[in-house]
Amino acid sequence: MSGNAERDESGRFESELGNEDIMSYFADGRPFHTAQEVADRFGIDRSTAYRRLSRLEDEGRLEKVSLGSRTVVWWDTADTVTA
Repeated sequence: MSGNAERDESGRFESELGNEDIMSYFADGRPFHTAQEVADRFGIDRSTAYRRLSRLEDEGRLEKVSLGSRTVVWWDTADTVTA
């Protein structure tokens, strides 16, 4: 993190990367991604990507499934079909 980075009201560093940037990545092309793919796409740490994806899941915008001991795939809830 840069020494000039500002913190938000919660004390977290603010990021120029917005939730809509992440959500548009899911809308363009393949509708599912791993935290590592999001990290690579936006030039952030995998742990940061995981936290951002988790927050979007908490907001009900993404869902996830574990595909193994270390692989988690996230997708846009708008792509989920409900019966």
